[in-house]
Parts: sequence; C-alpha cells; structure tokens
Amino acid sequence: MADQSDVETALAELVSRVLYPQGAMAPSILGRVYKIYRGWPNAAALDADLAAGIVNVTVFPAGQQRNTTRWPDEFLQPLPVVPALTVVTSGVTATFGGRAVPGEIAGLIVDHFAVVHRTEKADSPELVAAILASKIRTQRIALLSGAVLSVPGASRMI
Repeated sequence: MADQSDVETALAELVSRVLYPQGAMAPSILGRVYKIYRGWPNAAALDADLAAGIVNVTVFPAGQQRNTTRWPDEFLQPLPVVPALTVVTSGVTATFGGRAVPGEIAGLIVDHFAVVHRTEKADSPELVAAILASKIRTQRIALLSGAVLSVPGASRMI
C-alpha cells in the first residue's frame, strides 16, 4: 500500500515530466532550470538557487503548515490592470504599440531565450523594442525598424 511519501514522490515525478517532457537532460518547456523534489526546501540552498536563477518546485503534505510569514492567509482580489503598452507577435516578428507606462513589464521569448524590460518614464514603444532587440542580440540576430522587432531564423516568438 502506498504511503504519503510515495504520493509525494509520484507528484514530484509528474511535475518533472510536465516541465521536462524530453527528459531532464533536455531544456525545460519554459526555458528555466527547475529543481523538483518532495519536502521543504533548505533555506541556504534555496537562497543559492534563487540567486542562480534556479526555480524550486517542492511537494509537501497539506495539513500542518509551517507559517513562515507574519502576514495572514487572506486573499485579496487585485484590481484589473489594463496594460498601456501592447505587443503583437506574428511568426518571428513583434510589433509594439500603445504607450509605455512606468513600471510595466515588456518581454519576449525567442525559442528558449527570454528577454524582459521594466518600462521607465521616458520609454516609448520604439525604445522598448530597441532595448529588447539589444538584449536578444547578445544571443542571435535581431532586426529593428521603429517599433517592429524581427528575429530571422527563430522557430517561435511569444
């Protein structure tokens, strides 16, 4: 008969198969590195992983929860946010529009490479496209024309 540890192990393996459908040696479906395990994370190891950009996914039993925050378990429905900056992708081209409001996050995933930019006061759609293009250029060719960014040879752009 299966016990709690068997269920936790099975759930961790299921999450691993979802995030790494081609196996642990292939890249994850989201392009990040994940550590998937059962039990609570070790604080020092978790801090080191977060600093290295590694995402930890842990499976542990419900019931006796460990309260690690002083904040109450109370969900507040956030107010809906309508982004002012827009981006429309078609194939390997992204077209930016609208207006850049400070604090918005603009980003693209090109194949398995993600780039992001938090907008600032003087940003415009053209400038955001240029900033993201310069970040993409650290890995591959990116073409820019105003607010239109293209990545020739990419297999997908999100």
